[in-house]
Amino acid sequence: MSDGVWVTDGLMDAEIVYNFSTEVMQKILTEPPEENRELLDEVNKLLSAYKRGQRVVDSSLISEELTLQRVTRPVEPPPHFFKNDYAIISDDVRAILEQFNLGQTAFKTVTLVNPFKKTRHPNYNILNVCEVKDAVDVESSRGLRKRGHLASYNFTPTENDAIAVRHIALEGADLWMDLTINGAFFVSDRLHAALQNARLFKRPRFVRCRVI
Repeated sequence: MSDGVWVTDGLMDAEIVYNFSTEVMQKILTEPPEENRELLDEVNKLLSAYKRGQRVVDSSLISEELTLQRVTRPVEPPPHFFKNDYAIISDDVRAILEQFNLGQTAFKTVTLVNPFKKTRHPNYNILNVCEVKDAVDVESSRGLRKRGHLASYNFTPTENDAIAVRHIALEGADLWMDLTINGAFFVSDRLHAALQNARLFKRPRFVRCRVI
């Protein structure tokens, strides 16, 4: 059992988006839209399932190579944690995660291809968080922004103790999603400490939750 909880907007942080795309997305982006409407629907369904904490890494729609589509910032070497459609982590980050209780969370080993620099980086993984806890207490939290008519919220992690979680958050897996907050990853105190000590990345930003 953990004694603390931290949260990050790992799937929503625009500062860590790098444009590595699957083979299917390359096809969708480069061919006439009318030729790939059904394929795009399948891809969107897969992404939606991923964001709900379902296992998707076995899908044939996710290739073993992800190719950089355009250069918007230096990417050599790629960072240890970034996202485009999925969260991508290095083998170094994966090694840390695998020391903890991950429950059903899964990985898919991928190679990152940069056609502009003609480089390949094989030591990366798609992180598929498959643990979901219903622990966020909306009424006791600050800074949550309702997502229209949806039953979820957006949150920018700028201060500790703004998000309140119930005691159930301390039980079970050390890494999980809570569908109350869109695109967020939660980690236990001990996993957060391990990531901080490794100093592999500065973003995404983690803030401490208040346990009630």
